[in-house]
Parts: sequence; structure tokens; C-alpha cells
Amino acid sequence: MKKWGVVLLGVFITGSVFAGLAPWSGAPNTTIQTWSFGTDQAIDILPNDGGIGNPYGDPLANVEYSTPFKPYHDLHLDHSGVWQIEDWIEFYVPNTDNTAEGTFKEVWIEVVWWAPEGAADFFSIPGIEGGVNLVGPQGHIGEGEYFRSTYSFILEGPNPTEEFIFLVPESCTVYVDEITIETICVPEPATMVLMGLGGLLLRKRK
Repeated sequence: MKKWGVVLLGVFITGSVFAGLAPWSGAPNTTIQTWSFGTDQAIDILPNDGGIGNPYGDPLANVEYSTPFKPYHDLHLDHSGVWQIEDWIEFYVPNTDNTAEGTFKEVWIEVVWWAPEGAADFFSIPGIEGGVNLVGPQGHIGEGEYFRSTYSFILEGPNPTEEFIFLVPESCTVYVDEITIETICVPEPATMVLMGLGGLLLRKRK
């Protein structure tokens, strides 16, 4: 089975505008950015909304390392703009400056893609403790051959102030139609558990 992967670079090395992927979409300390590649622009591509989904700066995509842009793909003619990826796509996501000890970053990525042999599990991120989770079912879009795949993973703190995300094919060519990246900076799990216990105690007293 052919696979492709993601490498993430943050403070440490590990690697159509949209309603949102994650259950926390739109909450404080979040970002959302979507690229659907409607043109052959290859460098410093702003997301579909121009960047307003990210309050910390302008997220950018670079596909200059890939070949070539296709106005459409024979297997999915209603997709306007598909990049044929043989090297990589790079995404830059500026983020919150909350780098306090105990914070961490949760990242969700959705990719609309096709590969010649397909793949059921094509993401691998070396160095990410706990690995990458496939969120929900992965399946074809409508009657076309393209997949819509959503993944989530955790970047352990302190919280990086920016992320560089590379989508990298592994021994195959991948056609990418759309990418959505969401992030949230959250407190450490122990703090969240204590907050939950406090809520339970409050309800019990009532």
C-alpha cells in the first residue's frame, strides 16, 4: 500500500471556507484555515477566507515544490484546482503566543485527496507521541474517486507559537484538492479534569 505522510515543525522539530472540523471550532485560542487551490499560484497562498480565520497572522501555503497544477482531474471533474504532489506542500500557521508550561496544541487536518492505489491510512508523523488519529469514517466524496480524510493529533507543550506542516508523499503521487487545518491551544489535561470535577461538585450541592 502506498502511503504519504506529514512532517511538523514548530518550536521543536517533529514534525471552500468551512464550518469547522473539530468539536471546539470557533472557541477561544483557535484557528481555522482552508485552501482549495482554485488557481495555479504556487507561493505564499492565503487561505480561502484571506486569513480572517486566524487572529494571530496570515497562514500561508506553498506548493512550489510540487508538480504540476491541474485545472481539473479526470477522476473528479467538478473539482476546480488540483495539485499533483510528488515532493511536498508546506503550510505555515501562526498561532497564539501562550507558551505557558502545561499548555499544548491540538491540531485537526482534513485532506481531500486521491492517489493511484488509494490508501486507508496514509498519514504518519514521526515524533508525535500518541500518533495520529483518524477522526470518523474515511470515504469517497459523492460518486467521485476522491477521499475526504480527517485526522487529529497533539503537539505537547509548551505551546508552539507557529506550525510548519509538510504534506509529503511516500513513494507515490498524490492529487490534493483541498486542505483544512484547525488548531487550539488548551490547558493541561489535569487542569481540565479539575475543572470538570468542580462542575460535578457544584451540581451535587444544588
